[in-house]
Amino acid sequence: PVLRSGDDYYHVVPSPDGRLWLKQGRGHALSYFDEPTERIVRLPDTTRLVREFLGPGGCHYVFADRDARLWIGTRRNGLLRYDPRTGAVEHVFREKTQVNWIAQDAAGTIWFTTQSAVVALDPRTRRLRRFAHDPARPDASLPPGESFGICIRADGRVLVGFANEIALLNPTQGQARRFPLTPTDASPRSTQRVYRFLGDSYGNVYFPSETALFRLTAADTLQRVELANLPEPATGRYVTRGNRLWVAAGRRLFEYDLADLRPLPPLN
Repeated sequence: PVLRSGDDYYHVVPSPDGRLWLKQGRGHALSYFDEPTERIVRLPDTTRLVREFLGPGGCHYVFADRDARLWIGTRRNGLLRYDPRTGAVEHVFREKTQVNWIAQDAAGTIWFTTQSAVVALDPRTRRLRRFAHDPARPDASLPPGESFGICIRADGRVLVGFANEIALLNPTQGQARRFPLTPTDASPRSTQRVYRFLGDSYGNVYFPSETALFRLTAADTLQRVELANLPEPATGRYVTRGNRLWVAAGRRLFEYDLADLRPLPPLN
């Protein structure tokens, strides 16, 4: 058996080489599904990746880049790069911080969110660029506090999720535009953390908070989207080809046509 007592598959990561990587529980172990043999293979505890990094501290997020290398965001130990072909591990970002989310832009730059900043890493030169809140430019820099989800738009701008707002960062100018999120009827005072962004073929980006679904249009208009007929709060959302939105609520799965979704009046 691959799973041990108390383990669960928490995060499934498709890789360009055909593997499906599986982060287990709090990230103290890593496995992958090998399609040719139809087996789940767990990385041995004796590997350097598990022995020195995952075993002691776990990981929070795993991302496969276009070359099938893994970028692993740890819980309190920065960012790792792992090459499945050779087993080599590199500790590329050593700050004692949690890495929440990882993405890659068209130029190959690795972007990731942390508890204090958004960081861009050039894998070839190892050059780091940090983007954070600037008290001298509060309306033109990122919001203060921890950043969560991250998404690269087609034009190269970077969407970043925070608590109760998102920000659209222009890396060339180093400036950000902030979009506050409105409280929802279901939870008017709770914190709405934004982790995941879902794009459609129209250039819109959808993102859920704990209590609502929002859409940032291709023209940078922020909307809250109504989902009809959900009997329970949504627990999962996914956009597929053909601009279909799939929503899990309770034990049921709902399908929506994104072209027919009804937005509320713009929020900005």
